[in-house]
Amino acid sequence: MLSHAGMLESEAARFAARRRTPEDIARLKGALAVRGEYTSESILDEFLDRDRDFHVAIATASHNDALQALYAYFTASINSHTKSIFSDADLPEPSLADHHAILDAIVASDEEAAASAARNMLVPLIDKLDALLGTRPGNAKWINRIGATFWK
Repeated sequence: MLSHAGMLESEAARFAARRRTPEDIARLKGALAVRGEYTSESILDEFLDRDRDFHVAIATASHNDALQALYAYFTASINSHTKSIFSDADLPEPSLADHHAILDAIVASDEEAAASAARNMLVPLIDKLDALLGTRPGNAKWINRIGATFWK
């Protein structure tokens, strides 16, 4: 599931870097400023809403209707998985710096950097899950961890 999220995030960021408007940039900057960094004092549901708002702004900036629809569907379907990940202190959540790297690349219209930053944002989390679960990349199987099921 996280691998699919990485692909979707990557392509949304790539298209956003190619097609973003000044209004999109303003929306992205505002959403990221409101998102902030997740801390132990954060109210998880509220933080996840702010995080989702930033990522939806990226999909919107892609100006690709199909990608936006797919993103909306995928985001709704993995909400409980995302909540489980952030609830587990052993799993690294993508940082504010990771999100700034995506935004900076989109602002610079650097498609490859935007796609790469979006992919790289999830690498520590995927690597940690692989280590905890003893999985190897490329082995397709269902994995149940912290009440969430992932397809690897």
